[in-house]
Amino acid sequence: MRVLLGWLVLCGFVAALAWFSAEKLEGSSEQVSDESPGAPGLPARVVIGIPSGAEPLGVGLKRSGRAERRDVVVTPAPTPPVAQPAPKIFKLEVRAGSTLSTMCQELYTQEDRPPLTEVVEAVARWNQLKSPDSLVIGQGLELPPLELLFPE
Repeated sequence: MRVLLGWLVLCGFVAALAWFSAEKLEGSSEQVSDESPGAPGLPARVVIGIPSGAEPLGVGLKRSGRAERRDVVVTPAPTPPVAQPAPKIFKLEVRAGSTLSTMCQELYTQEDRPPLTEVVEAVARWNQLKSPDSLVIGQGLELPPLELLFPE
């Protein structure tokens, strides 16, 4: 009788161990272990192809097995600086009765411009005139923006 009882206890112990191992194996696909990969009793992780650099699967999983929602923050790629267009240089032809001061007064109307006499002298220098009064009918003149006439 002792032998039979011993066998019964041994079979019960083996059955309990098998049941416990089966429960642990079923739950292992849902749980994440903090142990190092390749530890005894853990399934191995297989990487096919070149690793992408993304977080490994299972990161962010709760111990209950449900996936944890993570808000992904995507930063846009930096945009290259937009090149400012080149300042437009107006080209005019001198007509009869035109003066450099009237042309400058009509074109340069900004409130923050220098005095008109300085603008006229700068335009004369830009066009390589001997004086602001030395205009010839049919002559072409360039009237650049103030930023080019008065660089800071």
